[in-house]
Amino acid sequence: MNIRKVTLVVIFILLFLYLSYRLQDIPGGFFCDEALIALRAHEIIGKNLNGFYNLFTYDHFGYVLGTLPIFSLTPFAFFLGINEFSVRLGVLVFAFTSLIVLFFTLKKAKDPLPILSVLIFATTPIFLHFARINFGQTPSLLFILLG
Repeated sequence: MNIRKVTLVVIFILLFLYLSYRLQDIPGGFFCDEALIALRAHEIIGKNLNGFYNLFTYDHFGYVLGTLPIFSLTPFAFFLGINEFSVRLGVLVFAFTSLIVLFFTLKKAKDPLPILSVLIFATTPIFLHFARINFGQTPSLLFILLG
């Protein structure tokens, strides 16, 4: 490996550590949206689909929303259980993966400094907010970037 690739790997490792710092503690509290998404993921694991209208929509406090956040959280809930760490780790993995996809997309688009663009994007307040709290938008961001 050359020095550029090593530097890039180190930057992404540091970025992951930055994003995952005190994941279950910051922000404080476990929001009701996170809890309901976790509950619905637990229901899928237990094959109880009472809160679902069909495979693609579910009842989220009286609103009809898509099930992508729930299905994306299900593996984390299955292996790590339902707790603040596993719910937020699921979002963090999708957010971090979206940063990697963004880097390669910018590189393919011939951005002169794609890693700088990714670092700026990763440290914006809105990205940090959605990368740490499971409101359901982060898996969508990844799939938009993959598109």
